[in-house]
Amino acid sequence: MEDERERSSEQSRFFWWYHNSIIVRFLLSITPWFMATFPRWVPHVIRYLFALFYFIVGGRFRRAVEGNLRVALKDSASSWEIKKLTWRVFLNVTKSFVDLFYTASIPDERKNEIVERPIGWENVNRALDAGKGAIFVTGHIGNWEVGGIALAESKKKVHMVYIPDRFEAFERFRGKTRSTKNVESIPMGGTYEISLKLIRLLREGEIVAMKGDRVILGEGITIKFFGRDTEFPLGPSLISHISGAPIVPTFVVLNGEGKYQPIVCEPIFPEKSGNRKLDIERNVKKVAEVVEKFIREYPDQWYMFYPFWKGGS
Repeated sequence: MEDERERSSEQSRFFWWYHNSIIVRFLLSITPWFMATFPRWVPHVIRYLFALFYFIVGGRFRRAVEGNLRVALKDSASSWEIKKLTWRVFLNVTKSFVDLFYTASIPDERKNEIVERPIGWENVNRALDAGKGAIFVTGHIGNWEVGGIALAESKKKVHMVYIPDRFEAFERFRGKTRSTKNVESIPMGGTYEISLKLIRLLREGEIVAMKGDRVILGEGITIKFFGRDTEFPLGPSLISHISGAPIVPTFVVLNGEGKYQPIVCEPIFPEKSGNRKLDIERNVKKVAEVVEKFIREYPDQWYMFYPFWKGGS
């Protein structure tokens, strides 16, 4: 066990150094030129090498993905199928990065080359008809960053909340790709000022977007997820309860044609039974049920590289 922890610590130090190194900063600086110069198939060939590198060298990430899938799929997938799905997770996440970089190198009018029109957009209209804004909530499934392109087609502005990446070079580059029309990026810093801003925006009828499947900043609540205890963030459901804005679960997944398909689910309206704690807990569970459904349907697009359950996976 101690040897395992030591290896994980060494890998963490290596990847921190690698992602913040001058090599990576240089590669990111030439990425827009590279994407604009070479045919699209070239970076997709190169991504296989990166996927293989992370799959082999990033042992703790690979074990986390495999362990998470094993819990989620249980008896529905054999050990060999779990290993194949784990490999596909690494392939798909590198494709997500390549496509994200590609969107930074082309004009807005061409970005629909890789993103389909949203399915279920009527659910957004239904949520907004209540007059209290809407909260798009997604998970670590599919390519949320690229999905912002589809959301930007809405006439309303989307205020996207995100956790800054701990790798500075990548975060600077990703910040540029977020500068899509009608999308405002709001870095989450765990402060009440951010929460108050989101509530104000919702009360003005605006759309706020955030992830809601992993506790990173703020408080969480323990619920059953795939039959085991884990923590889900309170934030989205708490903001929904205070503002009155419905939660709209939204996911952007790869379809069979290699394009990204935004799927907008039915809105989850905040309950008002008089028991605030119970109402918020019920909404957290409803969000978790939708996330669980999408993981079952797209297990090779669940990009969770850390043990998801208490006590490990």
